[in-house]
Amino acid sequence: MKKIGETDDGCETFCEPLVPENKAKLSKYFTPENKVALYTYDFEDNWEIKVRLEEILPKRKGAKYPVCTAGKRAAAPEDIGGTGGYEEMLDILEDPEHEEYEHTVAWLGKNFDPEYFKPKDIAF
Repeated sequence: MKKIGETDDGCETFCEPLVPENKAKLSKYFTPENKVALYTYDFEDNWEIKVRLEEILPKRKGAKYPVCTAGKRAAAPEDIGGTGGYEEMLDILEDPEHEEYEHTVAWLGKNFDPEYFKPKDIAF
């Protein structure tokens, strides 16, 4: 049973309200003076992603904003178990002799590359 004021994620009324991703205005979080924001994804596994504003460029006619210009690594698979589970997965993928290697590759798919990242693949 939830307490009065408690949300589905267990946060009580003193927590900051959650903002749906499709309703968030980046200009509310980033300015030339405030260039870093912490984005929390999957409250159960508590992925904390640091997003940094690198530069504000002149607006181009016909361009859709915001735009991701750089990043590192592929997105972590769902339900990997947080950063610890992700690090364990990376260790397994580096060792074809690991007892969980075949199972992990089958689960991820043969084309999974943890180093893959293309800014154009990022959707806002």
